[in-house]
Amino acid sequence: MEVQLRYPQQGGVALFFDLSYHYIVIRYMERELLKGHSKLMILSTLAAEPMHGYALSQKLRTEMPGMFAFGVGMLYPLLHALEKDEYIEGVWNTDGDVRKKIYQVTKKGKKELAHKKKEWRLFSQSLSGFIHLNP
Repeated sequence: MEVQLRYPQQGGVALFFDLSYHYIVIRYMERELLKGHSKLMILSTLAAEPMHGYALSQKLRTEMPGMFAFGVGMLYPLLHALEKDEYIEGVWNTDGDVRKKIYQVTKKGKKELAHKKKEWRLFSQSLSGFIHLNP
């Protein structure tokens, strides 16, 4: 079975072969959900434990297997933007011959995280109520 989806915001076409409808929907939703909630996911993860970028990507991948995958091309620009906005700070750490930048959430980042969590709760409760009303 060949399924074709058009992504209007990108003007492109994606082709999927021999895939179920549910898999296609999840893969499309993945990009859209990541785009809107990546800051919340990163801040929440780093608030629990400071870590370097690769460890962060692996943590997100293992915590939500098959749902979200932050590639290097997406994760590091987000980390740099969060650092520029002073929500996180990166400190260089040397482990043997390897230098790693360890990211941790700042005081300003903790306030932003609290705001994003509140925003998420409101959104998810509203969406959940809407979905139950409209089966």
